[in-house]
Amino acid sequence: MRFDEHAFFGKLRKTDYVIDGDFLKVRARDAEVLARVAEPVGVESRDNYIGWHSLPPGGRAEWPCVTVVRRGKGTAVYCVAPLGQLGQDGLWWPAALIQGIAAAQQVSCGFRLEGPEGASEATFFRKGDVLIVHVLNQSVRNNRGAVVPLRDCRICCERATPKAARTVYPVQESLAIEGRTITLPPVEIHTVVEVDIQA
Repeated sequence: MRFDEHAFFGKLRKTDYVIDGDFLKVRARDAEVLARVAEPVGVESRDNYIGWHSLPPGGRAEWPCVTVVRRGKGTAVYCVAPLGQLGQDGLWWPAALIQGIAAAQQVSCGFRLEGPEGASEATFFRKGDVLIVHVLNQSVRNNRGAVVPLRDCRICCERATPKAARTVYPVQESLAIEGRTITLPPVEIHTVVEVDIQA
């Protein structure tokens, strides 16, 4: 994938991204093309096969990779890359692309984690008036397994007011709340936080 300057790609480095696997060659009718497939695209056959790794990128092809178009009151974004599969395979950039799209479209689930870019991530699960946040330290992935604690992580509640917050793993302790922001202790590998909220 080779992209143009656009707010959707605000969390990605300016480079080409691998979209291994099968994808459709699509034609954009009325959609704006924000990224295209970067050649070469290897087609495997009996006498043409791809070796150990991806081929180096060549020129930009005319096949759209990411498009956007307005539909009624909404916006439709299309990507030929299998983002879920690539993320499951351990690539970080599909999540960064989705975060960039959400930020550009001002889409929010009401909660977000602020922390070191590329190293901190979280999942959020609301159970009644309790928000469960699982914070992950991803710095171990490219650091030969060495754990570098993440500092300066915060949970920001954009639509709800936190009444109380505490870590429940790896230790149990109350957390300070300032306005709608909860400051976390250093995150080693992962931390589980519970937040009592009121809508």
